[in-house]
Amino acid sequence: MNQPKPARARSRQRLLVEHSRKRVRAYLHGTLVADAARPLLVWENPHYPTYYLPADSIAAELLSTGHTDHTPGGGISRCSTW
Repeated sequence: MNQPKPARARSRQRLLVEHSRKRVRAYLHGTLVADAARPLLVWENPHYPTYYLPADSIAAELLSTGHTDHTPGGGISRCSTW
């Protein structure tokens, strides 16, 4: 069973989520695979900011791996492969 982290350790983890005004497009070998007009910009200390794209902005041909990832304070995300 997972034990909760001590309060001091949790307080160092900071998470900031912003709605980005930038349009984010992702290409793979010259093919557009994602196009998000309103992505989320997630700042998770001590890491660099990361764009999170809504699932409906990702090309339908991409296959879900069934794998999920968990980030402290960020929650669970689904992973895809192409």
